Amino acid sequence: MKSFLLGQGVYSFVDGTSTCPPSHLESAVVSSSSVNSAYLTWKQQDHLIMSALLSSLSVEVLHLVMDCNTSHNI
Repeated sequence: MKSFLLGQGVYSFVDGTSTCPPSHLESAVVSSSSVNSAYLTWKQQDHLIMSALLSSLSVEVLHLVMDCNTSHNI
């Protein structure tokens, strides 16, 4: 699995060097915030990686990681 993730250029999600960006960006012009598109992209990629990791696990250990919310936590 490590070789696959390295080959896809997404191993940084698993080893923790790719961190989740903030979900919202604060605007200095007006006192409001907007959704950060980098956050949405990061979450989508992380969920795809989580899916690959979870599908590679045996039923015997799957229950140990079901509460993990990022690929790094798995």
